[in-house]
Amino acid sequence: MRKALVSGAILASMAGVGAYVALAADQDIDVSATVDGFCTYTNASLVVTGNMTAGPITTSSASFTIDSPVNALGQINPANFIITLQTTCNKAADATLTTTNGGLKDTTVPITTIDPGSAAAFRDLINYTATLNGPAGIFTTLNTNGTSGASASDASTGAFTGNLSVSLTIVSTPTEIVTAGDYADTLTVSVTPQ
Repeated sequence: MRKALVSGAILASMAGVGAYVALAADQDIDVSATVDGFCTYTNASLVVTGNMTAGPITTSSASFTIDSPVNALGQINPANFIITLQTTCNKAADATLTTTNGGLKDTTVPITTIDPGSAAAFRDLINYTATLNGPAGIFTTLNTNGTSGASASDASTGAFTGNLSVSLTIVSTPTEIVTAGDYADTLTVSVTPQ
């Protein structure tokens, strides 16, 4: 009987254990990061030139000189170049072409110094067409007309990596004579995350 009492006491004390509830501790740990949008050029290369000599071409600048800007009659000769910019944007971006001078302008001799009776035959501006074509649907064209700061832009359809093709074309003008001088412009190619 003594065995039965001890066994009963053990069972009774074990039954009390079941009345206790185990307590758990939880902790939520949030982890986050912010990745800013960026665009970068990782390589630049010359594709083709016509009537132009290329200077150094890097991811931040390039230079071209027109070999023969005018013919024997002083009329503009055609010229062109195409370069590619290996580009990466980690989100949708705006791609923009901007002209500083609105075309190649001569700042040394204003057209007002030409005899008024002859002025219609002369010009002190060499216009061009610049085109930007690339991945993610990027395509835009800028036609210069003397308007400083003019630009043209297009938006990509999303993040992309690939070649942006930049071309510049000067067409001949058989009815206009270009005045003597130093002609220059800066064409800026920008890709900016939206």
